[in-house]
Amino acid sequence: LYSWFCIALLLLTILGARAGVAVLCGFLHGLVFVLTCVPWIAEVLSVHGGMPAAAGWGVLLLIGSIWATLIGLFAWMVRRLSLRSVGLALCGAPFLWISTEVVRAYLPEISFPWSLLGYPAAGNPMLAQITTVTGIYGVSFLVVAFNALLVWSYIAKESEKGKQIGR
Repeated sequence: LYSWFCIALLLLTILGARAGVAVLCGFLHGLVFVLTCVPWIAEVLSVHGGMPAAAGWGVLLLIGSIWATLIGLFAWMVRRLSLRSVGLALCGAPFLWISTEVVRAYLPEISFPWSLLGYPAAGNPMLAQITTVTGIYGVSFLVVAFNALLVWSYIAKESEKGKQIGR
């Protein structure tokens, strides 16, 4: 359920933000995702790898930092597009997200291809049909496009409220 609005929250946060704030928000988004998605890595490194628990969590933080840097890059690129036009940024967001998702899926040794945005939505039989043509990236694209549409409608509604107050 979270995947249907998590990117919308990130987009709302980074649109109109300063570049550093946008990157930081993207970085924190990615770091929280990794720490909540694959926390078992720290335990596996500790139990089966013979590492101290703190070292296992340190390795997980390093992995999370690499993933989070890519999400920060996504946030920076969307924010950069929003300087030209918010509509352009929201239309470009699905393409930019998929670009960073492909990079994350092919990182050597730390790619978690089962942790892509489209997998929770792929449980829907109607959405799963698109994977025969586009793979899971098509579902991820649809999820980000839906999130961008949510943000677009919210911004339009707020803009309309502002116009009504000004009258």
